[in-house]
Amino acid sequence: MPPVASSANVVVLPGGNDFEAQLISEGYLPEIEEALDFIHGKKGYLDAYIEKHHGLPRAKNKPATDYKCENGRIIAAGDALDSRLKTRVAEPLAEMLAILPDQARRFPAHIRALFERISDDHCLTQVGEEAS
Repeated sequence: MPPVASSANVVVLPGGNDFEAQLISEGYLPEIEEALDFIHGKKGYLDAYIEKHHGLPRAKNKPATDYKCENGRIIAAGDALDSRLKTRVAEPLAEMLAILPDQARRFPAHIRALFERISDDHCLTQVGEEAS
């Protein structure tokens, strides 16, 4: 691990994941798909993305896209988000997560850890909690 990654004020996502991959690994693929559908104004955006991009060549020294493999849908979702959509999908995805019936899923675990670290470092408390 690089020295900066072990700093107390740095949160490193597991497995070298970026934010989008971490959301997928924490089980938010259905919400990501719903957000993709929302920004494109139609259902099934990821299915259409898979059909359009499956088998296409990738960057130098990488195999062609294989979205029909076992984890193909997950790979396609990550690729779809990396293709200049991550900023457009952020707001609708955040809004969808904020209204999930399961309150424990409203904040992905690593985002919660980041907010808790920031709160601890700056002596912040949640509204309604008294400072000790």
